[in-house]
Amino acid sequence: MKKFAFTILAFMAVSASCSKMEESNVPADDQQKSEIELGVNQILCSIPLTKTSIDADLNVIWSEGDEIMVFGESRASKYLFASYPDENDKKTAVFENAEPKIEGKIASVYPASAYIAESYNGTTAKITLGGVDDVNIPTGSPAEVLGKTKVSSLPLVAAGNGSTLSFGNLFGGIMFRPYDYMGTGVKIQQIMVESTDGKALAGTATVDLSTGKITSFEGTETCLTFKYGDTSITSKKGFIAYLPAGDYAGLVITAIDNMGRKFPVTTGAIQIKAGTVSKLPELPLTIWYGNANCIVVKPGTTSVEIDVTPKYSWKSDYDATSGKVIRTTTNDNMSELGNGVRVIWQQEEGSTLTDLTTTNTTAGTIINGNPTIDLRLSEGKGTVTVPLTGAKGNAVIGLTSKITNGATLVWSYHIWVSDVNDIACSTSAGDYTILDRNIGATSVDGSLNSYGVNYQWGRKDPFPRDFSAQSGTSANGDLLKTAERTTSTTVAYSILNPDTRVVYTQNTTGAKWLPVSLNGLWGYAGVHGSSSDALKVKNTVKTVYDPCPAGYKVPALVYLTSIGDLNDKSDAVASEGYYMSTGSSTTFFPYGGYVRVSKTSRANDYQMYRGYIWSAVNREDSQGVYIFRYNQDGIQQHKNSIGANIYTYCGDALPVRCIKE
Repeated sequence: MKKFAFTILAFMAVSASCSKMEESNVPADDQQKSEIELGVNQILCSIPLTKTSIDADLNVIWSEGDEIMVFGESRASKYLFASYPDENDKKTAVFENAEPKIEGKIASVYPASAYIAESYNGTTAKITLGGVDDVNIPTGSPAEVLGKTKVSSLPLVAAGNGSTLSFGNLFGGIMFRPYDYMGTGVKIQQIMVESTDGKALAGTATVDLSTGKITSFEGTETCLTFKYGDTSITSKKGFIAYLPAGDYAGLVITAIDNMGRKFPVTTGAIQIKAGTVSKLPELPLTIWYGNANCIVVKPGTTSVEIDVTPKYSWKSDYDATSGKVIRTTTNDNMSELGNGVRVIWQQEEGSTLTDLTTTNTTAGTIINGNPTIDLRLSEGKGTVTVPLTGAKGNAVIGLTSKITNGATLVWSYHIWVSDVNDIACSTSAGDYTILDRNIGATSVDGSLNSYGVNYQWGRKDPFPRDFSAQSGTSANGDLLKTAERTTSTTVAYSILNPDTRVVYTQNTTGAKWLPVSLNGLWGYAGVHGSSSDALKVKNTVKTVYDPCPAGYKVPALVYLTSIGDLNDKSDAVASEGYYMSTGSSTTFFPYGGYVRVSKTSRANDYQMYRGYIWSAVNREDSQGVYIFRYNQDGIQQHKNSIGANIYTYCGDALPVRCIKE
């Protein structure tokens, strides 16, 4: 039995071209089609990776047991990898066969299992491009990907003379790069890739063995699934999907997480280059549930349904640059979502809460019984049904996930039971509509019930007010009983811990609850060091973190201060607040005070003496936010100007007054 060894020279095509990738906008009426489109000529730098396993020097690494199918003028024969002649130079590998040597012009297919028997005719051969969805696909940066891909599922073709063959790739790849922007622990299990025009992604290819190119392709499989296990994307990862090289009208790339949620994104026209993996842009994944974080209910109502349908965006949705709208796509697979709902806190009108950290049923109850979840899977919708007593008040309920055994919240909702009305405004800022009370207020009579709930700036969930605090012009003390965190944190933490307030030991610089810039969480991404510039801002959007009811949003500063311009201290009522003219009507602004971020001074400061209202506009240093402030001695904002010091720290807790979108 003869043995013959010949050399295989492996190479790859490498593209060094690079162009900047920008997200293109999708019109609002296309919201249910895709989140963003990745357009033509929007691929970033191609990464020089073959579809086989390679080492750090970009050499193909053949493995023990690898087989190639070698074609001569009249027959095909398998050859088995034997060795490297030079262990220091793995560009050349030796394969051998027990059968007689194939003479003359030769060609080869790798792996041998890809060759379809009896298809060789001396010029062409058929190979299968199926089975790629079973590849153990790696994740990570290009450096991490090197050397990890299984060779056996990714065919190569070679043509040459004598005993030397140069292998080229039939596959190219894309690196899909989602990341868990909110840090909520999303774990990707699968990536599905589907052609938008019905072009097959797997099937049988006819290969011209003289050129190593595909001359025709037969296939019906237009969707491939790549499996990754449970891969966290809190730290940025790249998911590689391999496709036959060629031009595609577009691809739908769908990430599926361990809760069964699907997050598709559609590319524009795209070229898959043989032997290269092209990086798609990093895509921040923002997930939320339902249409609004605050649900208004009329007193006397005995039940309310809350939309908890999972929604998402491939954008960092608190960034409201250029006034973009939030585009959402409803997830239709919620089988792993919502095994329960729990009451986080509740407070009937006028009731005193002494401790929110130990029980869900403290004195003051507006929820009658336990909320239930109603997953309408066939409609792609989820709802929570909450039975109510009909009493005025506030409550926060949380939606839990089955995947976490009910231990972790995925989202929470503020139920506000009150008679809420619109107030028309006609001021120097224009004609607009404002609510007649702060969020959470159950009256507008000047009592403590008219103060409403408090928010740390940028957070979606409120903190309750302690009605035992009658005056707070200078008092200190533990007047707001919630859980505490003494270091800055993340958006994800604020979502998963809606009843935990971030506090500091002293009110100094850095008094914000995020270690990074908060700009945009409530709808305006810019900052202003000048109060006059801050007053020019009008265009803000409702973000997924906005605390207002559906159809309303946190106002730009000018909408509040322009109301102040129409009034003076003669409109003040001692210990209660202002009955202010709006240019078209009147509305009440109470002296609700605020809660300091500093733990050593946590009283409801200036309650019954001064009023504070958040705006959506940050100061230049990103530590503070401009506010609307007034007291018994007058309105601090007047005649379209405010003092540069009329702001407070993002970590302080203040009321919100919403305007209509």
